[in-house]
Amino acid sequence: MAGTSAGEAIMVQMVATLNAPSDKPATTYRSRPDALNEEELSAFVLYAMEEESKIRSGGTAQSGGTVERTRKVCLEIQTKGPAPADAQLDPLYVWAVQTLLADSTLPTLLRWRSLHDARIQWDTQAGASDLAVALVVFTFDYYTTRLDPTLLIPG
Repeated sequence: MAGTSAGEAIMVQMVATLNAPSDKPATTYRSRPDALNEEELSAFVLYAMEEESKIRSGGTAQSGGTVERTRKVCLEIQTKGPAPADAQLDPLYVWAVQTLLADSTLPTLLRWRSLHDARIQWDTQAGASDLAVALVVFTFDYYTTRLDPTLLIPG
């Protein structure tokens, strides 16, 4: 009875949305176990951080009720270039937020168009060519049944 949770399905859609445009500024990866090579930069890496849930309704013995879930995900943006490399991150950040919020599929999966960027952390490492990273934390809300986290209840 294994499957993909509704939260993971939403993240898969986020990656597909960011990889869809032909004029995308960078490739988006759904997590990466290894460091990116210089040739792969600029790049986006999306991974889950944490999720909270609360029961919204008791339901029946068969349905188990409704669970409201809030998931935090991190979109790591990496780029390399001449100083100030962090200035090269800003257009990538703007593009990612605008692309995700303009997607027509994500609102059908989320509760009340709840996707938003909640926090950003910037970091630059000096070298022959500066490496700059922005960690953009997005949160989104969605509903599932209490008995089956794979069963998304459209918002």
